Amino acid sequence: MIINSINNLKSGLKVTFKGEPFLVLSNEFVKPGKGQAFSRVTLRNLLTNKLIDKTFRSTDLLEEANIIDVNLLYLYKDNRQYIFMNEKCFEYIAVDRKILGSNVKWLLEQTHYVVTLWNNNPISVCFNNFISLKVVSLNILVTGDRIHKSYQLATLSTGVIVKVPLFIKVNNVVKIDIRSGEYISRIQ
Repeated sequence: MIINSINNLKSGLKVTFKGEPFLVLSNEFVKPGKGQAFSRVTLRNLLTNKLIDKTFRSTDLLEEANIIDVNLLYLYKDNRQYIFMNEKCFEYIAVDRKILGSNVKWLLEQTHYVVTLWNNNPISVCFNNFISLKVVSLNILVTGDRIHKSYQLATLSTGVIVKVPLFIKVNNVVKIDIRSGEYISRIQ
């Protein structure tokens, strides 16, 4: 679908620019006293996550990107690909490890994730900011900082090791902030 005018770009719209998908973050329409009107647009590349600022003439056209978000069930890992399934049509989608990035350590089997598809190819997987995981084992006691807190190292069900308070026991379920990898609370 072609957008009639650059002036119609709104924040949140996904467009194709130079053959790649971009998310419009902002659009500032400028009509100078002399000359042709133009727009200053800030775009985020959905493949590389880089920001670009671009100036478009008011007569320029951009194509709307063929991007959809689909709720998929994560099934298993196969070499460097992670297999997800659309439960509505039982279609399998393989996601490459580089798309998951460092979040791969938080991936749980039999859990739903929102996968973004561009022209039916996965380009990103959306993770919740918080995850609840079971403590599999506890290790070495770690002395804390200036306020003299002590921690123990817990190995979680995904294999990730995090610092947890001393009252956490094996088989407890803990809430972790995946953005920082830090313990938040114990789940009762």
